[in-house]
Amino acid sequence: GDGLPDADIVIFVTADTTATCTGGAATGDAETLAYALSCQRDQDTDRPIAGWINFCPTVTTPQDPNDSATARIRLNHLNTAIHEITHVLGFSLTSFPFFRDAQNNPLTDRCGVLAPIGDGEGECAQEDVADLNGLPPYANENKNSYYISPKTIRKSQQRGLEVAELVTPEVQRVAR
Repeated sequence: GDGLPDADIVIFVTADTTATCTGGAATGDAETLAYALSCQRDQDTDRPIAGWINFCPTVTTPQDPNDSATARIRLNHLNTAIHEITHVLGFSLTSFPFFRDAQNNPLTDRCGVLAPIGDGEGECAQEDVADLNGLPPYANENKNSYYISPKTIRKSQQRGLEVAELVTPEVQRVAR
């Protein structure tokens, strides 16, 4: 269909206790307040057009309004909501492979289009080309994430820590 009129993105919000909330998933711990992802992208621009945020009710339960810490807790929840919205808007490891330049060209080459065939980093394995036609190459043998071009994220070691920097042409232009 035509989607929702005058809407650039739709965000679905739930409050369910899930494995991620309770620590049953690899990324969850008992203090997970919320998590989010973009779940649908525009077919021409790869921009997120739908996303999902889940708030973990075991952590976000209402506070006593007479408690002096309530205002601080509410501010923390608001900041968490803003943080999760940025994930839905595309600032996450799952979205970085889909970033594009100002001319709408993918910053990460796509299988069946520009990415070379091979087994190296940023290359599409021959057996994956049909499944990944138009998508970035897989980042690992488990095929559970996509490769991110160094034109989008540059990784380096700084003071003994691995650092990932967003280095798209637009970020570089604005930073200068």
